[in-house]
Amino acid sequence: MKLVMAIVQDKDSNRLANAFIDANIRATRLPSTGGFLKAGNSTFMIGIEEVRVPEALEVIKKNVSIKETIFIKFDVTRCFDGWSSTVSC
Repeated sequence: MKLVMAIVQDKDSNRLANAFIDANIRATRLPSTGGFLKAGNSTFMIGIEEVRVPEALEVIKKNVSIKETIFIKFDVTRCFDGWSSTVSC
């Protein structure tokens, strides 16, 4: 037996849970929250025979979407002149 853990976006969790049922893969779903963006997620814990691990991974790949997030890095040290309140961005 192997334990597969998958953390997916909330919007994909119902579709993935139904796909696991259709594939006769037993999984436990736990609500979870991401750290940095505090986004809602679901964590699936799947106990499965080693020979079926590729099947479980394929079910996951087919039923979740890839999340793209753009981060803009802002260097505040370039905007402030020491301890003064002068902003020079």
